[in-house]
Amino acid sequence: MAGQHFDIPEVCLFFDSQLLRGNRTTKISAETLEAYASPNFPVLGEVEVNISVDEDLILEPSPDPFTTYVDISPNIAVVRLYPDMSLASLKAALASPVKGVVLQCYGAGNFPSNNKKLLDAIKNAVKRKVVVVDNTQCLHGSVVFSYAAGANTADLKKDVCLPICETAIKNGERKAVNDICNKEVLTSF
Repeated sequence: MAGQHFDIPEVCLFFDSQLLRGNRTTKISAETLEAYASPNFPVLGEVEVNISVDEDLILEPSPDPFTTYVDISPNIAVVRLYPDMSLASLKAALASPVKGVVLQCYGAGNFPSNNKKLLDAIKNAVKRKVVVVDNTQCLHGSVVFSYAAGANTADLKKDVCLPICETAIKNGERKAVNDICNKEVLTSF
């Protein structure tokens, strides 16, 4: 009922009295009512005794027509980096028919810079036109490129929750990854 009083032209999630931006929301608990959070973006609105919406945070309606993607590829991989990750494991995750990869890098988006073979495997995937997006394993914060280890992924910008990266990559279009993830797609590594 409250939705009829507000013009909010974006995908949102309303749960536990909070209105959250859809592409900034992640599931944090399977057992509590505080099940969703938007760690890197403020709550859009809250329902208590009164309904409050922060109008300054609501996106402007797009002048472009609504677009749906029907040719969605299931050939994506989410690769969570870990210490001493083997080259064989990474190559398997990047192997054909994979069309896109979300790299869940360490901390602030750092890639193990001391392992040239892992870096070369990513470079080879990019040469094969595999879409590669850098993401952090952390719930709070975003990828930072000022660290030496993070500089290896400096072509990638900004942060977004993992499900949105996956969705954007599944449609297989670099433009959609840029639009949906608000990231630049890795074109050189």
